[in-house]
Amino acid sequence: MARKIIREHNATKKERQELFSQAGSRAINAARAASLPLTYVEGTTIVREEHGKKTIIGKVGPRMSVIQKKIKLS
Repeated sequence: MARKIIREHNATKKERQELFSQAGSRAINAARAASLPLTYVEGTTIVREEHGKKTIIGKVGPRMSVIQKKIKLS
């Protein structure tokens, strides 16, 4: 697979998203290989994963959708 150098002016949103997804997966795999703890959100639960053991830290509210507001300046 040929690698493409992604710059803001020559990449599509899909290409940038693929790059970010790969970078995230590699970072998670590297953290697990180094036995570092991971903290993430599953639904509304904050989870800390360390050495394969999951601990629930707390809860967060559900995701809120952003409401677009238009402001008219005169």
